[in-house]
Amino acid sequence: AHVPAHWRWCVWVLGLALCQPALTQTVADTSPLSGVVNAWLQSQTQAKADTWPADKAAAPPRIEVLLGELNPRLKLAPCQKVAAYIPQGQKLWGRTRVGLRCEQGAVRWNVFWPVTVKVWGSGLVLAAAIEPGQQLGPQDIKVAEVDLAESTSPPVLDLSEALGRLAQRRLPEGHSLRQSD
Repeated sequence: AHVPAHWRWCVWVLGLALCQPALTQTVADTSPLSGVVNAWLQSQTQAKADTWPADKAAAPPRIEVLLGELNPRLKLAPCQKVAAYIPQGQKLWGRTRVGLRCEQGAVRWNVFWPVTVKVWGSGLVLAAAIEPGQQLGPQDIKVAEVDLAESTSPPVLDLSEALGRLAQRRLPEGHSLRQSD
């Protein structure tokens, strides 16, 4: 008998779902790996801070790193040497991930640890809510510490770049101005 393609697909997906518990087990302890990620991120962020030009009028940005969690169903083989790295196409900016690769162990593995990198610095924020099409004036903008990495759109840091521009959408009071706004 001929079985329609969509039924074969459903049976295949159902089979994967039924097999899933057998393929996954709980991670025993991720604290050694979180220590590797944390130490590596600290060295990376310190290297960035060390390259901040000394003649800059403003202080270097303050960097805050928040570690996410690995999938709790993940089971990793013991590893004697774990190396952290930035996956291709990723930046240590905003919501991103750090790669962890087992370089010395009975079973080689590679996982991606979710992280959020916040970069706190001076930026422009709205002193009051702005409506779409409203022109920005000096009374609408103030300088405050903002997370420069909270959006993929670059922050507006120079008052001259914001004054006279029209808002693209409604923007709430306290909103960190972005080029896409």
